[in-house]
Amino acid sequence: MGGFSGDKNIFGPLETQAFKIYLKNKTITLINLYSRDPELTMLQDLNKLLKKDFIIMGDMNAHNKVWGSPFNSRQGKMYLEWVEEIGGVILNDGSHTRISTRFWIYI
Repeated sequence: MGGFSGDKNIFGPLETQAFKIYLKNKTITLINLYSRDPELTMLQDLNKLLKKDFIIMGDMNAHNKVWGSPFNSRQGKMYLEWVEEIGGVILNDGSHTRISTRFWIYI
């Protein structure tokens, strides 16, 4: 039987929500992260709290060609360095992750 629990803002200055999903044989932590201008030390502090089996998603305000941006920002380089440091995987197929409100999109 599964279940979940939630905590809010457990990672200090980064705006976060974290939930643990309890499965029969493992626990997975889901983390929603928002950051206007992250510092690498914040991400390294996050490492200290994370164990195994976690998924991080959110609005990092970071651009990198690896996840489909046309350019690399300082934040994008930093996040990519952090993901590589922890042995993480970017789950993006190159699709845009933001739709601008300045343009109309017809579907």
